Amino acid sequence: MKAWVYKVVMPALLSHNGGIVWGLCTTRTGFGHAECTYKYNDMKIITFVLAVLLFSVLFSCEKEESEEQKDNTSSTLSAKSHNIGQNCMNCHIKGEEGEGWFKIAGSVYNSTQTVPYITAKVELRTGQSGGGILVKSVEVDQKGNFYTTNPIDFGSGLYVSVVGGISTQYMSSKVINGACNYCHDSSKRIWTE
Repeated sequence: MKAWVYKVVMPALLSHNGGIVWGLCTTRTGFGHAECTYKYNDMKIITFVLAVLLFSVLFSCEKEESEEQKDNTSSTLSAKSHNIGQNCMNCHIKGEEGEGWFKIAGSVYNSTQTVPYITAKVELRTGQSGGGILVKSVEVDQKGNFYTTNPIDFGSGLYVSVVGGISTQYMSSKVINGACNYCHDSSKRIWTE
């Protein structure tokens, strides 16, 4: 017989007469004998197991709060974005899979609205038609997308300008969030020239 050389208290789950028995066992030095105190109670075990599973799922699937602070901003030299024309905020928000939580994001096309415009920049201003104070400027990347995780205070609304090489397009109404491709889908694209 093999002798046990340590003493440990451990939870024990055993099947007994069609139910589950749970309790604590103390194993002592000796020949494998254990003193156990068991309680027969299926509901406590089921509740415990479900609580552990729920806790595991909740904390393994949610991103850390620091993900919001992660700097992820487009630039004219970058080509790491994807899914041009799609609503970036479907994934790049709290609790979703995207890298960073975008404060503004979208896609810019040329005047034909079929080819990405890769050297534009998007500006958020306090006044119409390029007036007022510049709050944020975001460059469009090599795939035609713009995005940033940097904080933006939209307040009661900001005006959008899309600056191209030849012209600038102005949005006449204020925006209060940065999910540009939510409205600007394939039927109403953001463009400049």
